[in-house]
Amino acid sequence: MADLNEKWFNMQARQLADLLMQALHVACSINRDYYLWGCIEKTIKGLNIPDQKCIRCGATMDYWNWALRQGMCDACIKEMEAEDREEA
Repeated sequence: MADLNEKWFNMQARQLADLLMQALHVACSINRDYYLWGCIEKTIKGLNIPDQKCIRCGATMDYWNWALRQGMCDACIKEMEAEDREEA
């Protein structure tokens, strides 16, 4: 029973974190993130969501940074930016 409760909690925590990140992205787009950022970050980090993998290279990232960077690690973002500059 404990495993079932833990699985349910983890699913709910992930859903909450995803929704909070969506809210943060909306708040950023209308320049209203200044009072939400800290609360959302603290809440998400407190949910202890398992680490995620970079969608480009597979590097392990905590959920907060993974979601904030839309699934990519800093190294891949920098590589893509450099590739974009080379193409321009």
